[in-house]
Amino acid sequence: EVREWCYSLCLETMPKMVQEAIEKEDWQTACYLQWAVGSSFYNGHGAYKQALEAFQEALRLLKMVSKHSEREEANLLGGIGHVYDSQGQYAQALEYHMKSLAITQAVLGEQHASTATS
Repeated sequence: EVREWCYSLCLETMPKMVQEAIEKEDWQTACYLQWAVGSSFYNGHGAYKQALEAFQEALRLLKMVSKHSEREEANLLGGIGHVYDSQGQYAQALEYHMKSLAITQAVLGEQHASTATS
C-alpha cells in the first residue's frame, strides 16, 4: 500500500518537475527526470506504452543538451530495448539494443567491459 502511494505521488509530481525544467530550458535535468519516469515508475509497473513514451521523450531532451554524453544516449536506447523485450517484441528490442551497442563500441571500444554488457 505504501509502495503504491509512493508510485502515485511520483507519477503526479515528476511530470510537473519535467515541465518546470523544460520551461527553464534545463534540458539535462528534464532528460534525467523523464528517464526516471520511464525506468523507475512505468517500466517497473508494466505500463509499457508510457515507458516507451517517457524514454523517447528523454532521448529527445538529451539531444537538446549541447554536449550530451553518447553513453547516456546508448543507455536510453538500451532502456527502450528492455521495454520492448519485456513485451515480447524481440525484433524492436534487438533494433534498439544494437543501436546502443554500436554507440558503446564507438565510444569505449570493443574490448571495454561495458561494451560486453550493452
